[in-house]
Amino acid sequence: MSQNDKDDPAEVEGARVIIDDVDAKLINILRRDGRLQNTDVARQLDISEATVRKRLARLQNSKAIRFGAWINPLMAGYDHYLNFDIIVKSGHLEEMAEQLNDMEQMIFVGVCIGTFDIRAAGVARTRVDAYELIRRIHSLPGCQQMSTTSITRILKRSNDFEIFPNKNND
Repeated sequence: MSQNDKDDPAEVEGARVIIDDVDAKLINILRRDGRLQNTDVARQLDISEATVRKRLARLQNSKAIRFGAWINPLMAGYDHYLNFDIIVKSGHLEEMAEQLNDMEQMIFVGVCIGTFDIRAAGVARTRVDAYELIRRIHSLPGCQQMSTTSITRILKRSNDFEIFPNKNND
């Protein structure tokens, strides 16, 4: 692979980011230790620090990767970690997903295929806060049916899966 090939940004097809071999290796290195300096990653991949920086910026801007500390809400002052499985009224899916996404208490919102249209997770400090969040979601115009589960203990939450290139860049 020439140096120019290493510098080429990955393509984006719709919402899917094309991850080439260098991107996959870069992500897998940072998956193991997200605090590594770009110069250390560059050294491991035998590419320039500028290439690492550009690729990371592209992957972050496309929302393919994200950096930050994951907090266990049940250990950090939130007594309620709630999962919501929601069936949405016809024609309201995107609106409902955006309304949930805009709620400060929500920590995950995903549109699904299957029994439910949306799976979401939120946090609340008190039982009253949890009740208010449930009431607020249930009162949204697009909410047809909702099932709520309260997580009482987290055994595993991981992003620890290997990333592979998803397109042949020959």
